[in-house]
Amino acid sequence: MKFLILTFCIFFSLTMSSIQLTAQGIVINEVMASNGITIADEDGDYEDWIELFNSGEEMVNLGGWGLSDDYDRPFRWVLPAVELHPGEYLLIWASNKDRADVDGELHINFAISSSGEEVILTRPDGERMDEVEPRPIPRDLSWGRYPDGAEDWFYFENATPGASNTDPSFRGLLEPPTFSHQPGFYSEPFMLEINHANPEVSIYYTLDGSTPTTDSDFYSGPIEIYNRSVEENVYSMIPTNTWPTNHSRGWNPPAGLVKKGNIIRLKVIAEELLPAEVSGTFFVFPNKEEEYPLPVFSIITDPANFFDDTIGIYVPGINHSGDAGTGNFRQRGIEWERPAHLSFFEQGEEVISQEVGLRIHGGYTRRFPQKSLRVYARSQYGNNTLDHDFFGDGLYDSYKRILLRQSGNDWNFSMFRDGTIQDIWEHVGMEGQRFRSTIAFVNGEFWGLHHIRERQDKHYLNRKFSLEEDEIDILSRNMVVKEGDSLHYQAMIDFIEANDLSSNENLEQLATMMDIENFMDYYSLQCYCGNTDWPHNNIDYWRKRVDFDPDAPYGHDGRWRWLVYDLDRCLGYSNVNTNMITWINSPTGNDRGAWATFVIRSLLENQDFRNDFINRMADHLNTTFQEDRVRSYIDRNRNEIAGVMEEQIQRWRRPHTINTWNAHVSNMRNFAQQRPDRVRNHIRSFFQISNNINLTLNVNDEDFGKIAINSLIIDSENEELYNSSPYPWTGIYFHNVPVKLAAEPSSGYQFDYWTIAGDTIFDQQFQIAFQSPTEIIAHFSVDSTFDFFPEPWVVNECAYVFDFWSADAEVGSFPENMAFVYMDKNEPGLDAGIEGFTDGVYFLDNRTRVNGLGEDGFSFINTGNQDGNPGYPGLRLGGALLGISTLDTDELFVRW
Repeated sequence: MKFLILTFCIFFSLTMSSIQLTAQGIVINEVMASNGITIADEDGDYEDWIELFNSGEEMVNLGGWGLSDDYDRPFRWVLPAVELHPGEYLLIWASNKDRADVDGELHINFAISSSGEEVILTRPDGERMDEVEPRPIPRDLSWGRYPDGAEDWFYFENATPGASNTDPSFRGLLEPPTFSHQPGFYSEPFMLEINHANPEVSIYYTLDGSTPTTDSDFYSGPIEIYNRSVEENVYSMIPTNTWPTNHSRGWNPPAGLVKKGNIIRLKVIAEELLPAEVSGTFFVFPNKEEEYPLPVFSIITDPANFFDDTIGIYVPGINHSGDAGTGNFRQRGIEWERPAHLSFFEQGEEVISQEVGLRIHGGYTRRFPQKSLRVYARSQYGNNTLDHDFFGDGLYDSYKRILLRQSGNDWNFSMFRDGTIQDIWEHVGMEGQRFRSTIAFVNGEFWGLHHIRERQDKHYLNRKFSLEEDEIDILSRNMVVKEGDSLHYQAMIDFIEANDLSSNENLEQLATMMDIENFMDYYSLQCYCGNTDWPHNNIDYWRKRVDFDPDAPYGHDGRWRWLVYDLDRCLGYSNVNTNMITWINSPTGNDRGAWATFVIRSLLENQDFRNDFINRMADHLNTTFQEDRVRSYIDRNRNEIAGVMEEQIQRWRRPHTINTWNAHVSNMRNFAQQRPDRVRNHIRSFFQISNNINLTLNVNDEDFGKIAINSLIIDSENEELYNSSPYPWTGIYFHNVPVKLAAEPSSGYQFDYWTIAGDTIFDQQFQIAFQSPTEIIAHFSVDSTFDFFPEPWVVNECAYVFDFWSADAEVGSFPENMAFVYMDKNEPGLDAGIEGFTDGVYFLDNRTRVNGLGEDGFSFINTGNQDGNPGYPGLRLGGALLGISTLDTDELFVRW
């Protein structure tokens, strides 16, 4: 079998200069790849653009001409029949909007990377007429010909879209300078040198975050880098809200000097070349390895961007009107996005260094002294992605946006409630926000504890489910549109209003519009949390914009699902006795609007849904929200930030003392202890259930099989939920509320019967209500008909040869003397067993599968998709089981 094929290809490079390509008149005359303020399209958006120019003597009809940013796809966008006369210009927006109306503005279906990307113009007959080779084009500069249609290209500071190019600014770009030391953490002071390959350059620099100009300090020799923490505070002394200092969330100056780093911004200038700018952060602490156990962000931005009364986003400023809730920090939109340099340090090493955009993030919490920040990667700043595995879990290593969250409403309490409950909930697999604690510095001054979070938007859904922008509906609160539209959701609400959901037939129809399992999990989480800032607020939901498809992968079936975010008011923020069961059943939505509780109230009219919801709550209280489990997450996340809380308190004066903070953490631990019983009491009271019931589940042999109760499968794969040896397992359920039981035999075994309170039941799965504590035992035995092993090949008669497996082989078939199998654990160790045969089709293009590769044999592909493919259980590793008999054989003859 061939496992590796080396293919050698020879590529010939054909470079066509602008001189050669301009002979026939139509040329690319000017390009802007990062349009910040230059010109807006008809929608008011500042998009990339391309300008064509007819430098010839005849009119040209451009119908069928191609524009592209990919040499392999010259007709990525095809122009409509636009006539371009001699000396005329045609402006085309590179906006991804794909509009080809000759009577309106033209928009192609791609954008241009400011870091460098080819732009190609091709005639209908396939002849390439012109191209702009890949090159960086900084924000609000264009790259164009001068004079129009000529062979010489320049950068233009004053772009002229749709008009003649004038006043060329630069012939090229300067290379950035280099530092003699890498940005990062040091234990001793040093002298920093700045080097450049061009000896003719002039270098100017600033040390306060301000943008360098020719009026800034001129670099003439090394700059001292030292521990600046002994210097006076500057930016941390600027008030960031207007509440009085004795207000629980009022701004206070730091209690002493804050830690500081050295920040440097450089501008390098040379004649006829576009200046280059570089920023760096250097920390000098005596015990640099021990200074911060958490990763560190350094934000460098012109002080005006954060603190100026007119444009500063972090202060009350000119938009403050006397009320503490007003101010610059309440402004939204790209107009209130500010450029900054972002560095990210892992274990002292700089792993991210790039220009980004920053906005204030959040709702009510914008008025808090320390604010959450939204970080945008855009081509106008350089890189249009943040390329790092910020959460260290290997899931993703590229993001369009991230959040630096100050813990929301929990800011002056524990500072880690939301992240902790989302950690606790992560195994459920809903669309939540991962969480990692970090430290931030702003212009060199310690800015405190933040948490890296995912921003839940169209980019989030694209990353998780490969959904494009035009495929997504995202709504908030009462159908406020974030992406797409609300038509499908409104149709679902209309259906609920018009149909009695106590009918199972109507409930089944509703299940084609919304993921009811997802909904039950989501409400179980919120009810446990005691989140009274919901569901009238902090509720977002989404779907892929397709008709319902029951066979589609998760997230692609067209049904509504709910996003998990903003759980600040949980784990003891509200009273442990907060009754969320009555809260979600308020006919007025707790005076916030009946819409807020309409869906759950309507669903609870159905007896089967009511039982399922009660049992789903019980399932999570028995596992996800076990006291010891919740406390272990609280303790872990508390210990992670404990080392920086003194410094956080010194910086922001909240919480008041370290003892105050520890008291808030103790309150969370008490919540973990008391909340499960409180929620059970609330369930019993509202649904008029007399008492709890302890159900004990057991099997006659743990290797033979396992038991599923409602949504739980009791096994050892998730030790923190069920323990490594889960049986006998006891859970608390409710009197006379039927539970669903199913026996699942292991591979090679069969289900025999149940014993329940002395009775024998032979149904493998059934539903039953209990009135008293009961032990339930599932009995399994060896399946004598089961045989994993294929017929062995006897090698003393003939060598075994396997050299071909077709992609079109019959479903469920295997190569001779071989079988494809999967294991009985998601992460199989040496004790894993074979659970079953694969019996799916070959050569699928996504999810877990086996692919027939012809003469290359076959491949096993395992993915993180839980659903897998028909015949291929998701998440399970597989193998090829080959039967070989070596009896009476001196040598083994097997060839692959």
